[in-house]
Amino acid sequence: MAANTPETIFAPGSNPNGAILAHASFFASFVSDSIAALQIGTSAPATWAAGFSIMEIACLPTGSGNLNESLFIPAGFGLYYIAAQNELSSKRSVGYTLL
Repeated sequence: MAANTPETIFAPGSNPNGAILAHASFFASFVSDSIAALQIGTSAPATWAAGFSIMEIACLPTGSGNLNESLFIPAGFGLYYIAAQNELSSKRSVGYTLL
């Protein structure tokens, strides 16, 4: 993925009643140190620092993170993945239920 280009997991319009995020994990690799984040918001974030992060990792130049507890995401919020630099490689997994 390109730097500061959000990947939509689900959009705010797809979440009229709230959502349960059951688990999330990701691995990311970059040329140099970077940051990657899983974020919620009422619109797609413009940069990794623009949204509300529910999981953020520092990649030196690689990193990984796991979220193993359930979180409630309010109605009208979308879920996004975004990184500060161009990724060399990545792997992401998210389990959720739209209510």
